[in-house]
Amino acid sequence: MTKNILGEQISKFRKEAGMTQEELGKSVGVSTQAVSRWECGGTPDVELLPAIADMLHVSVDALFGREGGEAFDLKELLYRAIQNEPKESCIEKVLEYNWIMQRASITSQSQEYQFASTMLSSLEISDRSAQENPEHIPGQIVINTDSCCMLQGLARDMRFSVVLPESEGGYASMLKRPGEYVRLFQLLAKPHYLDMLIDIDMRPQTEYFTASLAASKLGIPDALAQEILDELTLHQMVVKLNVTDAAGTLCVYQKNPQINLLVFLFFCGQLMRCVESVDMCADLRQKPIFTEVPGTGSLVAGWKI
Repeated sequence: MTKNILGEQISKFRKEAGMTQEELGKSVGVSTQAVSRWECGGTPDVELLPAIADMLHVSVDALFGREGGEAFDLKELLYRAIQNEPKESCIEKVLEYNWIMQRASITSQSQEYQFASTMLSSLEISDRSAQENPEHIPGQIVINTDSCCMLQGLARDMRFSVVLPESEGGYASMLKRPGEYVRLFQLLAKPHYLDMLIDIDMRPQTEYFTASLAASKLGIPDALAQEILDELTLHQMVVKLNVTDAAGTLCVYQKNPQINLLVFLFFCGQLMRCVESVDMCADLRQKPIFTEVPGTGSLVAGWKI
């Protein structure tokens, strides 16, 4: 056993957890310098050992390199941590944990550890100075590896996290043919079509409406509103129901809960970057994103209308 086994173990488990010295220090109530001293030969106070072990997801025995000090069940720990989080901060905590995992992925897969460390260091500075220097906050972090693509949004008003693992058939098999996307964009480019979808999305899920009501809201003729709703129904973007009473049959419409317009518009917006946007990218991928035309090998390559 080496003399500094405790410091070596803390350093090892901290890096495996994707944590910086500052993050570990804050989590147990000490400074970054204190963590650095531990890892260089110093010894933490005995009462801190359980907290350090908890943050690193290992046992106290593991910190001393003893057999039987196997790591805890991390999945169970994450489950309990999120379950015990207050409702108002639960989603924020999920995003925080996911970002830690993405950061660990950068470090573990990069052949240039210094690059990954520099990138993470820059992120730490930007995130901490969010209030003072908002223009320096990266709008998003893009991480490309040979096994997945990850996207992390850091803006305080819209944090998000996306992980797209590459399937056996490649990314092309996860998509539709290019021409089908052109059809979608052409549909939404028609006058009032996107306006109609937005108006529908602003309605409660349980609300039913008529073409006449939609026409009044958009300030267009009833016949045009009917035409738009019929085509959106054909593409399953809107649900159409026929209601019959003594006076006859009335067509009413309802939002399709399977169509998430928010997600579509948000990620389209990520393509429309402005010159002030600050992004960071860890491109660790050795092969192209697409090795075949999108839609190749897809089970549903077309838009079946």
